[in-house]
Amino acid sequence: MDFGKYKYELAKKAHESKKHQSVIVVKEIKMRPRTDDHDVQFKTNNIKRFLEEGNKVKVTVMFRGREMAHTTHGRALLERILADLQNEAAVEQPPRMEGRNMTMMLGARQRCNEGEAISRGSQTARRITIIDDPAERELRVDIQSNRAYQRTAESRKGESEWQRQNQKSK
Repeated sequence: MDFGKYKYELAKKAHESKKHQSVIVVKEIKMRPRTDDHDVQFKTNNIKRFLEEGNKVKVTVMFRGREMAHTTHGRALLERILADLQNEAAVEQPPRMEGRNMTMMLGARQRCNEGEAISRGSQTARRITIIDDPAERELRVDIQSNRAYQRTAESRKGESEWQRQNQKSK
């Protein structure tokens, strides 16, 4: 085989693999602790839009001068934003001080078939189980390894009736 042809094929494979890549952009929203309610709501709507586009959002509260003595106001602002976005966003990095700035990283929540939100943040359960009654099929999503497992009714024959009822009630 010709070396030039080999290099050409490598370049084609690299180009083909780049087609299927998705780039996640980190958008940043900056605020001050004394930001007005309407402005916070406006920025919260922008965060929702960024998360729907598939981007991550870094929310920063900047402190100046005497505001450094009242960092609790900034933390309350970040918690308020998180409360407004509880169905759309998952915390990937909780609020923490970095010099004069308090930052928090948000990511989008994934959606299940039934519309139940699954998040990838540190505040979520590691394993979520959904029972699909008509098909007697169980779908188990392991967030940590990004894998989905399916078990049918035949594979669950060894389980007792109590275990099945307990799983359905969750």
